[in-house]
Formats: sequence, C-alpha cells, structure tokens
Amino acid sequence: IIRINAQSGKGGVAYVLENEFGYTLPKLMHKEIGRIINDVADAKGTELQPAEIHDVFRHEYLERTSPVALQHFKSTERDSAVKCQATLSIDGKTYTLTGDGNGPIDAFTHALAGTPLPKFEVLSYAEHSLGKGSEARAVSYIQIKTERNHTLYGAGIDTNIELASIKAIVSALNRALARKA
Repeated sequence: IIRINAQSGKGGVAYVLENEFGYTLPKLMHKEIGRIINDVADAKGTELQPAEIHDVFRHEYLERTSPVALQHFKSTERDSAVKCQATLSIDGKTYTLTGDGNGPIDAFTHALAGTPLPKFEVLSYAEHSLGKGSEARAVSYIQIKTERNHTLYGAGIDTNIELASIKAIVSALNRALARKA
C-alpha cells in the first residue's frame, strides 16, 4: 500500500502513476509532480487515492488547452531536414506556422518563434508506449526552460509518437503561461 498525503515523497507519486496507470516519468519530473500532488493533498487534508492522483496528473499535464491549443500538425522529411506546418490557437487567435529543423521537435520550436509565446529551449525528452500492439498510444515528456530560467515539464499522448511530442511542448507552454514562468 502506498499512501499519498501532504507528507508523501516524490517517489510514491511516480510509483503510483507507473504501477497503476503505466506512466514511466523521467526522474527529474518526479519532484515536480510530487510537489503538485502534495499541494492537492494538503488542500484536501486527506490522503489521495490512485484515481485522484491520475486525475491531477491528467488535468495538469494532458488536458490543458488554454491559452495554447494545437489544431493541426504535419511534418515532412527530406535528406535529414524536417519541415513542419502547424496551426495553433493562442488566446483565441489562430496562427498558421511553418518551421525547419533537424527533427519534428526542432522544426516546431523554430515555427513557434513567429508567435507571441515566450522563448524557451527544450532541455530533455523522453517517451514510451502506453500499452502493446499497433494500437498502443505513446506518451512523451518534454522539459523546457523558459526565458525567465524556469524549468518545467509537459506531457502529451497520441497514437503517433511525433504528435505526442508536439502535444508535450504545448502542454509545457500552457503550464509555463499559467505560472507566468
């Protein structure tokens, strides 16, 4: 039995997310999600059940669609160069973007330079499958560093690993904007 309350360590939260729901969080993400879960447990004044931890994780990392929402993403590769086309909604305004890079993540971050979003750099990237077989979904975790030197993670899920990664960047940006990082 793993009890999660305001005094719980970061490892307990990561353990629950991995063993109950299949999320293998990067080690550096344990502290971040642990702090969030501890704050929720403290506010509630009770222990959190695994389903509640999962709900907080989903709300914090996977379900944020504001102020940035990804509407479309497509990438093409030619001779090790990647070009992307993306459509985003930022604070209700639609932006159609293109960018070039050495991979989809790099191309997407270059495309974002033409938006009012804060500048950032990608610090780390991890991914794994959720489930087995050809219908398995992929989860991607991306850590960014904002121009104000704040580091935080985003997460994204999709059947396409490339799209899961792009969703993780959008997640991280939404979290940064919510924290004014």
